Amino acid sequence: SFGHVSGAHFNPAVTIPMIYRKQIDTQNGIAYIFSQLAAGVVAAITHALILPSSITSNHLGSNLPGVGISDATVLIVEIILTFFLVLVIFNTAVNKKATAGWHGFAIGMIIVIDILAGGPITGASMNPARSFGPAIISYIYGVEGALQSHHIYWIAPIIGGLIASVTAKIINEDKI
Repeated sequence: SFGHVSGAHFNPAVTIPMIYRKQIDTQNGIAYIFSQLAAGVVAAITHALILPSSITSNHLGSNLPGVGISDATVLIVEIILTFFLVLVIFNTAVNKKATAGWHGFAIGMIIVIDILAGGPITGASMNPARSFGPAIISYIYGVEGALQSHHIYWIAPIIGGLIASVTAKIINEDKI
């Protein structure tokens, strides 16, 4: 529903590869990223106001490693999850030769698959802005561990997205 406005950019791990591949200009991309982060914070504040008990019970839905999961595992899994998400986006929504009208379904399905596969391990973020809002608001509320491993939820999705954008370019050299 927002594709015609901004290309439906809700995720820095998608926007940064789009900037890298020159699918959008840098100035708009940076504006999108600031908007994405602000939206993540507003969503977390709204969550805190509606369900105050969730601030301490689940860090407002923050992405956190599963019990006993190392930061290295979180890094690798988030890279893989985001790689597949961004690869599907480039191959369905960006590729001009892709079948029209199916990109939303394909993107939605890869998100479902990624959540089922990675949710118990990492929380399946794939989106630094989605992770940022709950983490920063939980931190402001003084929740212990609110920023645990948060840097990984920035680094891994961006790496996964950039690798996917290069992979899509190689696969579709004459199509994008």
